[in-house]
Amino acid sequence: MDNEQIIHEFLLKFKGFKKGAKMHLTDTIKREIVKDFHFNTDDAINSILNSGYFKLETHDAVSLTDEGFEYANQTHY
Repeated sequence: MDNEQIIHEFLLKFKGFKKGAKMHLTDTIKREIVKDFHFNTDDAINSILNSGYFKLETHDAVSLTDEGFEYANQTHY
């Protein structure tokens, strides 16, 4: 799974959440997106943080920017 797919799937995890909702990065990527506890998340996290869709809240949690919120709540198939 490439970083673009991970970003897309991570955005969809926020679908239906209220603005300001936070989600853990590493745990969500490893457990729910790639489903591999040994996956190296460094590149994926850098891509997520540089995408403009997320803002870092704590050392391992993010919330959505306005653009990310809009993307997450569009209909995607």
